[in-house]
Amino acid sequence: MIYSIIVAYGKGNRVIGKDNSLLWRLSDDFKLFKSKTMGHCMLMGRKTYESIGKALPGRTTIVLSSTLELEEHENLKLARNLTEVESIAKECGETEVFICGGASLYNRFSPLATNLYLTEVECNLEGDTFLCDFELDQYELVEEQSFSSSEKNQYPFIFRHYAKK
Repeated sequence: MIYSIIVAYGKGNRVIGKDNSLLWRLSDDFKLFKSKTMGHCMLMGRKTYESIGKALPGRTTIVLSSTLELEEHENLKLARNLTEVESIAKECGETEVFICGGASLYNRFSPLATNLYLTEVECNLEGDTFLCDFELDQYELVEEQSFSSSEKNQYPFIFRHYAKK
């Protein structure tokens, strides 16, 4: 199974959230997120799922939690462990699972990640959730796009895709 991490974080302090919410509005980053994850399985923890409140269309959302109870349907599945995550992904015909948060899943899956889709937001905001450091020397830069702040993008940001060497 290929695990790909996809995340936006503040450049100054690697912040990814506060009070279980995102800190910025970046329309172009949402479009990148959608284009990368569409048609794939997305894995997230309970808090991330609760902050979104639903499964996103066109993708299978797998929530990894030992405590959450939810009503599963075609695009929303509950997994209690990594074995169940892989089983669900295989049932969906997937070979790639996108890790979409939160911080504990990013930490847990960073050693397993084949791809890193990192959005570095040009800001230094206060928050309560932070991204781990990745060993980027184990990856090569595949793609890089810069975006300016605008009506659509609250802050400038750089999107980078790294693939494991």
